[in-house]
Amino acid sequence: MDMQRILIRDSEEKMQFLDSYKREVLTFTTAIHYGYYNENEITKMISLMCASGLVVRQGERWFAVGAAMITETLKAVEESITHGKPKGVFETDCISSLYVGMESQKEQISGLMCVWFSDLITREKISFLFVKPEVVQEVVWGSKVDIYQGGMNPINSFGQWKESMSYHSEAWTKQARNAAQTILFLSLTGHKE
Repeated sequence: MDMQRILIRDSEEKMQFLDSYKREVLTFTTAIHYGYYNENEITKMISLMCASGLVVRQGERWFAVGAAMITETLKAVEESITHGKPKGVFETDCISSLYVGMESQKEQISGLMCVWFSDLITREKISFLFVKPEVVQEVVWGSKVDIYQGGMNPINSFGQWKESMSYHSEAWTKQARNAAQTILFLSLTGHKE
């Protein structure tokens, strides 16, 4: 009987989280749609996406919230990602591997999650560029070979070595991907639940 109560409580907590999550995304997309640029709602969405900042493009208007800067290079990246595609989601944890010009902005933008679509009424392009800073990581490559004896053993050439990995952010979470897809879905269905 106790196990059943635990499972019911767990299920209720998950449903409360999902309801809260859906409400946050819906509030965010509705606010953007109607031009209510409430920084509090945007900050909640940045947190939900585990991002450090957000750059929004609505037609020719651009604005940034959090740890994000609007630069001509970022505008060119957004145009390149969205060009010729009416809607979509794009993500990377290393934007500079695709656009070398972004290397100088790694402290603010190494990871990028872009969601874009055309407004149903005005037909203007809207893009959300969620960003994450660089997180330098120490990566261990190869395998442990100390169980093999002898200096001439070919397996020794596959020994471990460490390498510092730059220009990458933390990976985007499943929650962030789901939120991006939900933003896209709600934006294309007129913000209805």
